Amino acid sequence: MAEANGMVQLGADGGEFKVEGGREYVAMWLPLTRQEKAAQVEKAAREGVMLSELVADYLRDWAKED
Repeated sequence: MAEANGMVQLGADGGEFKVEGGREYVAMWLPLTRQEKAAQVEKAAREGVMLSELVADYLRDWAKED
């Protein structure tokens, strides 16, 4: 199957991915509402930190709850 650049595709294992510029990106579903995501984006901008760091902290806390 030819890979369409930038287009989200369904892999053989059922996971979603896309290829851009020869690099593969895997989609991950996060346990985050749109409101929680917006709050994380705002916090990252306000504090001048990377969004990925805040999301990683959020996920660590979420995992501890279970």
